[in-house]
Amino acid sequence: MFEGDWDLATASIHVRSLPEFDRTEELVAFEGLLRLPTGQLSVGDADSEVRLNDLSNPTRVRVYAAGESDFGATKVRIDFAPHPA
Repeated sequence: MFEGDWDLATASIHVRSLPEFDRTEELVAFEGLLRLPTGQLSVGDADSEVRLNDLSNPTRVRVYAAGESDFGATKVRIDFAPHPA
């Protein structure tokens, strides 16, 4: 149970599953690999989530963050793409 007055960060999150990453001039906040033995991943919070199925193992992930508030980024995009064989 939460008590007190909470100011929580709020960001819009966009998730894309792509055959290949787009070429971009955007600043990449994170790029790495996820090991997903079941090929499934959920992205979200306590209010809602998006479930991705049939992702490759491993899956490449790239995160972009933009916009600023006192609590962090206000716009986040997460791209997933298969790891090249």
